[in-house]
Amino acid sequence: MIKIFKNLLNICNKKWYNPTKDMDRGGIKLYRALEVARYIINYANDNKMIISNLKLQKILYFIQLEFLIKNAKRQCFSDEIEAWDFGPVVPAVYHEFKKYGALGIPKITYIYDDSNGLFNIKKVPYESNIIEKDREIINDVVNECSKYSASQLVEITHNQSPWINAYASGKNSVITIPSLINFINSIPGEKING
Repeated sequence: MIKIFKNLLNICNKKWYNPTKDMDRGGIKLYRALEVARYIINYANDNKMIISNLKLQKILYFIQLEFLIKNAKRQCFSDEIEAWDFGPVVPAVYHEFKKYGALGIPKITYIYDDSNGLFNIKKVPYESNIIEKDREIINDVVNECSKYSASQLVEITHNQSPWINAYASGKNSVITIPSLINFINSIPGEKING
């Protein structure tokens, strides 16, 4: 019985988010959306910007678009974006910060590290592992999005084909990377090379 339980735990641990490990595909760093979200939250707080969960979700969407444009089809993060009623949402990030409702999310000072399994979770100081080049792209998107309210960002995403084509009421359909690339390539003067 204990062996079965340990096997189930190992399977669960592989599926659960590990905040200390990002994906590396062929030497290219691919982050987890939760890591990017934590960086965004701290950057916003450090720069006197208020960021709600709703606004955070739209910023993640725009960051994914910007990475695809600037990095020849390279995504910023590996998590899927879904088309929800109020625009694009990364479910894992939404659930992590939904406790704040429409309020601003405070600065992240620590995280829980479960890299050694569920029974060995540690509270550790938060330090971003996002490289400088990627931080610059993220910062630019956050700065641009800070000019708009969360509801304005929702309206913008509701008028873009990736959300329009994926959205089905009550279904939370995935906004695919190919749909983001097609959208970018439909914008005059924007083409993804590579």
